[in-house]
Amino acid sequence: MERTRREELIFSRNRQKGYVEPTGKRFLLAVDVSGSMDCSVLGSSISCACAAAAMTMLTMKTENNCHVLGFKTHLVPIGINSKMRLDDVMSTMEEVEMGGTDCAQPMLWALKNQTPVDVFIVYTDCETWAGAIHPSAALKKYCKAMGINAKLIVCAMNSNGFTLADPNDPGMLDMILLHH
Repeated sequence: MERTRREELIFSRNRQKGYVEPTGKRFLLAVDVSGSMDCSVLGSSISCACAAAAMTMLTMKTENNCHVLGFKTHLVPIGINSKMRLDDVMSTMEEVEMGGTDCAQPMLWALKNQTPVDVFIVYTDCETWAGAIHPSAALKKYCKAMGINAKLIVCAMNSNGFTLADPNDPGMLDMILLHH
């Protein structure tokens, strides 16, 4: 079966079976495009970049209101959409010039551009550099300035004992894709 058709069937089947349901929220999906995303997800042959691309695609195919940006020390457009195939998304992401990793950039960009966001999802391999402001502080600054009770989900492809979300804030969540 052709790859595009197979991917479409998988996404379609997951949605039909109720595995994934749209929330109607406004999403900003921020994908780490640093060089370290080439490493493997712990215990697998899948790269962190591929896992992040697949998760981004699933959200884009489920939700109607998504901004998708790549991040390093600043946010960059990565030009992907819900109609693309996984290998096309991977190729597009690989074209982005690499840099450091500042996970606060999605919230800072949304605030600077006055973009209403309900949910920020940060996909990273967890090799992060804090930058000028911690991601949890950036979210709090965004929420206060915009008057939106936005949420932050940090989805790490690997674990290094990280915590980018404030563990005492119920509006923030750190999660690990795979772990031994």
